Amino acid sequence: MTSSVVTGLMLALAGALAGRDARHDVRHPCAPAADPRCACNDNPPFVLFDTPQPSATLIPELAKKLNDPSDSVRLFAARQLGRFRDASRVMPLVGALKDSSCVVAAAAAWSLRGSGDPRAAEPLREAMAHGGCLLRARAAEALDGFPGPASVDVAVRGLRDPFPQVRAPAARALGKLGDRRAVPPLIRALADKNKHVRQGAAEALGRLGDSRALPALTRALQDPEKHVREAAAEAIGRLGSK
Repeated sequence: MTSSVVTGLMLALAGALAGRDARHDVRHPCAPAADPRCACNDNPPFVLFDTPQPSATLIPELAKKLNDPSDSVRLFAARQLGRFRDASRVMPLVGALKDSSCVVAAAAAWSLRGSGDPRAAEPLREAMAHGGCLLRARAAEALDGFPGPASVDVAVRGLRDPFPQVRAPAARALGKLGDRRAVPPLIRALADKNKHVRQGAAEALGRLGDSRALPALTRALQDPEKHVREAAAEAIGRLGSK
């Protein structure tokens, strides 16, 4: 499928969504109490199909659709902008982090993953600190692209989030951010009641390579969950190789 065909299909789909009857549109403020989809869940983020990347000339048109009155159109635009690596996509997605629909805002955070653009750093940290649960989770998944003390501080706070869907990506982000100040809170996270958080903490500690984690990682070899035990064993191996 050629880039021009993909571009045409994208515009056609966006137009169809814009013309839908309002009864089928979901228009909620970004608050968990108003929209149950704002709450954290275990559903994976959206996946973009492996099709040729459309032309970057489409970015301005998709950016405009982030202001469409239809939630469905804005969601479509936020997701599609994640397919580009052009810097012109960044600021429209940053603006969408404050969308009235929590689902659109979360999609914008997900689409900013890997951008590494410093303009997105503070808005993502703000979203992780103050957004609804789904937005916090997606922002945590994007945070590792923005190293520095401010990101580390936000991710450490994320380890104390009420929801494991935020705590687990916060733990993984701390490993990739590479700041050893995160070692003590990650050691505590090895005792988290959620297996995904424990696994993320073990993986992060392996990345950080700090010997202070060795006793806790050794205890984690007895974790009831196989994936946690495997992550702890791999982390210990990485510590031993340093």
